[in-house]
Amino acid sequence: MENKSTLVLIVPCYNEEEILESSAKTLLNKVNCLILNNVISEKSKILFINDGSKDKTQLILTKLCQENPTYACISLSRNFGHQCAILAGMKAACDFADAIITIDSDLQQDINAIDKFMEKFYQGNDIVYGVRNDRNSDSFLK
Repeated sequence: MENKSTLVLIVPCYNEEEILESSAKTLLNKVNCLILNNVISEKSKILFINDGSKDKTQLILTKLCQENPTYACISLSRNFGHQCAILAGMKAACDFADAIITIDSDLQQDINAIDKFMEKFYQGNDIVYGVRNDRNSDSFLK
């Protein structure tokens, strides 16, 4: 396991109390599966970035982190926006992560793509990104 890369999933959160526990469980199952299959290191983390939420997001994140060391959390002092939250997570993770993947807390992206991303990473790619095949759920403005 020592030779496998440490993955950090960066998960920006803003007022996510309704879906956070479910999403966290789904991500934890994915990380545990990747560890079990010897794809990533046991040191891998799920790093939530609380972007100034006004609901119970921070309370939920605190509880999750107390219950499982795979979870970690950074809480920003106010809402800085999605991209700034991602950047804060990447800056924090870069000291201990070999690979970083960002994913929205509502998990609208396919979490099974994480397997493919890690495969491409192990093939020597420094940057791997996904492109949606289906944009039917996007609003008119998006």
